Amino acid sequence: MFGPIQRAYTLICNRIRRLLFPFLLRRARRLYPRIQHHVRRLTKSTVAKTAPVYGLFVEAEAMRFVAEHTSIPVPKIYDVWASDDKFGYLVMEYIEGDRLDKKWRSLTHDQKVTVMRTLRGYVDQLHAVQQPGNVGWIGSVSGQACLDLALIDALSGPFASEEEYNDWRISLFSWYANESPKVKHQLDDIRQQMRHDHRIVLTHGDIARNNVLIRVDGDGPGDVSVIALVDWGQTAWRPEYWEARKFYWVAPQNDWFSLGQELLLSGYQKEIEIEERLLLISGPPR
Repeated sequence: MFGPIQRAYTLICNRIRRLLFPFLLRRARRLYPRIQHHVRRLTKSTVAKTAPVYGLFVEAEAMRFVAEHTSIPVPKIYDVWASDDKFGYLVMEYIEGDRLDKKWRSLTHDQKVTVMRTLRGYVDQLHAVQQPGNVGWIGSVSGQACLDLALIDALSGPFASEEEYNDWRISLFSWYANESPKVKHQLDDIRQQMRHDHRIVLTHGDIARNNVLIRVDGDGPGDVSVIALVDWGQTAWRPEYWEARKFYWVAPQNDWFSLGQELLLSGYQKEIEIEERLLLISGPPR
């Protein structure tokens, strides 16, 4: 825990950074290339992320929680604040490394296996974290509303149980059910097949190659290391199959996908089939 002097120092630094932020951002546009469309290097040692404010605070909370409860490498959070009613800024540690999506094709097969096994270890760590309070609820790391872009582009929940969560998910398709008796019958059948007894575990929610930073020092299987897992904005307590469902939703059909099936997120075939049936009704609900 920070002492009072450290807390005061942090508050002063954050206040100064916020005052200087417009200048730092203009300077950064001249000095550094954009990392992703919403992420930009701010200074030599920091990165700034711009996003809807409701998601940024959830992400910052998740990163701090994961850093405290696991050994997964995540950037250190320095500050998060709202710039207006809609958008905000998240300032975090800059970690020097290569995005996995930029390096994947140049890795050897054994190096790809090393990366996947490392990520599997991270997933195992997340799943091993004890859910606070009464277990079984679904929501952010602290039990509040959470974000998942595979469902809706807004916060949802929290949900007291997986059963309540499943009812809500089916409700997202209510327009289609009202328009078509056939679709209503399909949704009723899907709902009956949805389990509500999965273990509820901590889930990253977006394990994709562009969210993995690596360092490569040679051609051997031990010459590649994962140095950070980033983009924790969709992190939440969810049913144990959800990480696999999200991986299948975003993964390209190549060896990243096949290795992921084998080494990262095997199993949950029944749950994936149910998800595919839902997607056939409307595509991802919005």
